[in-house]
Formats: sequence, structure tokens, C-alpha cells
Amino acid sequence: MDMLFNPSVTETFGNVTLEAMASGLPVVADRRQPIEIMRQVQITAGALIVLGVLLSLWVAPQFIALSGFVGAGLMFAGISGWCGMAKLLGLMPWNRRPLQQAAP
Repeated sequence: MDMLFNPSVTETFGNVTLEAMASGLPVVADRRQPIEIMRQVQITAGALIVLGVLLSLWVAPQFIALSGFVGAGLMFAGISGWCGMAKLLGLMPWNRRPLQQAAP
């Protein structure tokens, strides 16, 4: 019997899960998983860039450096394959899996 086990329903925006369901495959999906880490990086980077622009307009022009710093970090991550923001977000409590209790 064929079956699709998808550990994350958000990783591919649900398309894989929907296609499997449409073709009649039984689907097991874990909805308790956090948003994929790269989507978290995109959300955080976008928010920090917008924040830097708004602060540079309303508070002090020097805040534009925040947007430049985040942009440079994204460029570095694309070139090197190492993303510091992803590493930091991976340490956040919502991205940690609970420890499995050993059976007595």
C-alpha cells in the first residue's frame, strides 16, 4: 500500500500534501511542526529590512545600516551556504523538539 508521510505541511506550501490527497493516497502529516527554517529566515529578514527602512525615515538615517547588514548577511548566506540567522532561529524554543521520554 502506498502512503505519503509528510513531516511538514508548510515546507512546500502544502502542494505535495494536496497532490497526494487528490490522487487518493492516504496522507499522514504532522501539523505540530514549526514553519520551515528557511521560511522563518525570509520572514525575519524581510521584517528587519522593513524595520530598518522605517526607522531610518522616522527616527535616524543611520538605521538604514540595519537593512544593509541584513542584506549583506543574505548575500553571504547565498554565496557560502552558511546562514547565521538560520542558526540563531534554529535555537529558538519553537524550533526545538521535546525530548522523548524513555519507556519504563
